[in-house]
Amino acid sequence: MSKQKNKGQMKYVYRNIKRLLGLVREDFSIGSIMIILGIVAGLLGVGVSYLYGHLLDIALEGVMDKLIQYAAVLMVLGVLQSLFEYFGIFLAGKYRIACGKTIRNKACRKINNLSISYYENNHTGSTVSTLISDIDKLEKFFVTLVDDILSYLPTRLIAGFILCLILNYKLTLICLVATPLLGYLTGKISLRLGKTTNTIQEETENYNTLLRDFIGGIHIYKAYKMEKSFDPKILSACNEIANQSFIVSKVKNMDYSIRSIAYFLPNIIAYIVGGIFIFREELTVGGLFIFTNVFFRVIGSFSRLSTSWATIVETAGIAQHLFKLLDAHEERVDGNDFAKSDFVLEFRNVSFAYNEGIDVLDGISFSINKGEKVAIVGASGSGKTTIHKLIAGHYDHYRGAILINSKELCDWNLGNLRYLLSPVTQEVGLFDDTIRNNILHGRLDADEEEIIEATRKAYAYDFIQSMDYGMETVIGEGGSKLSGGQRQRIALARTILKDAPVLLLDEPTSALDTKSEHYIQQAIEDMGEDKTVIIIAHRLSTIVNADKIIVLDNGVVVETGNHNALIKRNGKYTELYQRQLVVEMEELA
Repeated sequence: MSKQKNKGQMKYVYRNIKRLLGLVREDFSIGSIMIILGIVAGLLGVGVSYLYGHLLDIALEGVMDKLIQYAAVLMVLGVLQSLFEYFGIFLAGKYRIACGKTIRNKACRKINNLSISYYENNHTGSTVSTLISDIDKLEKFFVTLVDDILSYLPTRLIAGFILCLILNYKLTLICLVATPLLGYLTGKISLRLGKTTNTIQEETENYNTLLRDFIGGIHIYKAYKMEKSFDPKILSACNEIANQSFIVSKVKNMDYSIRSIAYFLPNIIAYIVGGIFIFREELTVGGLFIFTNVFFRVIGSFSRLSTSWATIVETAGIAQHLFKLLDAHEERVDGNDFAKSDFVLEFRNVSFAYNEGIDVLDGISFSINKGEKVAIVGASGSGKTTIHKLIAGHYDHYRGAILINSKELCDWNLGNLRYLLSPVTQEVGLFDDTIRNNILHGRLDADEEEIIEATRKAYAYDFIQSMDYGMETVIGEGGSKLSGGQRQRIALARTILKDAPVLLLDEPTSALDTKSEHYIQQAIEDMGEDKTVIIIAHRLSTIVNADKIIVLDNGVVVETGNHNALIKRNGKYTELYQRQLVVEMEELA
C-alpha cells in the first residue's frame, strides 16, 4: 500500500511539473542557454580541482617551470569558470522573471475570461493568493530546475565521479558507502515535505480569505464588535499555518542533519583510507587532494540535488492551486456579431437555477421592444436581478429561449452583446484611480469635451470642479473618498460616455439621500429618452410612468401591464404598491 501511495505521489509530481513547464515553453530559449553555461561551468570546476592537485605534486617535486605553466593554465580556467558562472547567474534572474511574467499574464487573462459563476463560488482571497504568493514561489522553481537538475549540478556530479574513479576506483567505491542511504532517506523526506507544503498552501488561502473579509468589512467589524466571533477564526488559521510550517521546519532540519552525516562520513573515510594508499604508493598527495576536493563536490552536488528534488515536490503542490484557477470554466468566446442599435428582447418560457433543482425563475415569458421603458418588480428573491444577469449573458445553463433581435442568446458573441448594454447598479464599481480614468472606462477614445459633457449630464461636473485636483482627483478603493451620491454620479458619467442603446438599471438610487436621488433620477431620465430601459424597481413610485411593468412572484411572472392597468387589476402589483406607500408615509412622519 505504501509503495502504491509513493508511486501515486511520483505520478502527481511528474504530471504537475510537466504541465507547469508547458506553461512557460516560450521562455525556454533562455533556459537552454543556461543549461549550456551550466555544463561548461561544471566541467571547468572539475578541471580546476584537478589542476590544483597536480600543482601540489609538482610543488613537491620542485619543478618550477612546470609549476608556472600549470599555474597559468589554472588561472585562465578559473577566470573562465567565474565568467560562465556570472553569466549563468545573470540569465537565471532573467529566466525567473520571464517565467513569472508569462504565468502572471496567463493567469490574469484567465481571470478576465472566467464566468461570473466562478466568482460566486470562489472567494476573492483564494484567487488573490494564487495570483500573488503562489506565483512568487513558482518563479524560483524554474531556476532550480535548469541550474540544479539539468546542468551545473549533474555535470559536477557525473564528471567528478568519473575523475574519482580514474584517480583511484577502490577509494571511490569505499567512500560511496553512505550515499545510497542518503538518497533513500532524502527521498522519503521529500515526499512528506510535499504533502505538508500542500496543506500550508490550503491554510494560507483560508487565512487570505478571512483577512480579505476582515479588511473589506472593517466597518461592520467595528460596528458589531465582532472580535469574539471573528478573532478565533483568524487565530485558528494562523495557528494552523504555524503548526504546518513547524512540521516543514522539522522535516528540513532532519534532511539537513542526514545530509551532514552522509557528507562527513565519506570525508573521514577518504582521509583515513587515502592516507593508507599514499603510504602504499597507490596514490600521491596531490592525487588525494584532487580526490577529496572533487569527491566532496560530488557529495555536495548529490546533497543539493536531493534538496532540489524536495523543491520540485513542493512546487508540484503549489502548482496544483494555479491549475485549479486555469482549469476553471470560462465564458464562451464564440458566437456572431449581431450588434446593432436596435434591441428587441424576448424571454420564452425561461427557467433558471443557480443550484440544481432549485429554480429561481420558472417558465417566465415577456418581451421588450426598442425604446420601451420596462420595470421589473417583485419581492426580494423573486428573480429580478437574475433576469438582468441572463440578459447580459452571464449564465448559459437556462432552459427555454432568450431572443435578442430574434437571435438566440447562445448564438451571440458576448462581447458584442455587452457592447449594447450599460448596467447601472447600487454597487457602482469604481477603481482606485482618478475621476477622469474612471469615467474613461466608458469609452477610452473619448476626448476632453465629451468627458466634460458626460459629467454635466450626470450632474457631476460642479462637485468635480470644486475638488482641489478636479478630474485628476484619486478617489480611493471603490471610490471610498467620495460620498454615495458622488460615486453614483461618476458611474453615471461613465455610462453616459459609453452611450449604449440599452440601460440595465438595478435601482441605483435606493441607497441614496433625497438630494442625491433627485440628481441621479434626473440624469437617468435624460439619458433614457432615446434608449431601451430595463429597470429593477424597489421604489415603485419611480416607475409609474414605465411603458410596461413585469411583476414577479417566486420566479413566476404573475402580472404584466402599465401602472394604471395593474392598479385597476388590484392584484400583486397593487399589494406591493400600497405596502410601499405606507412605508414611505411612515418615513415622512
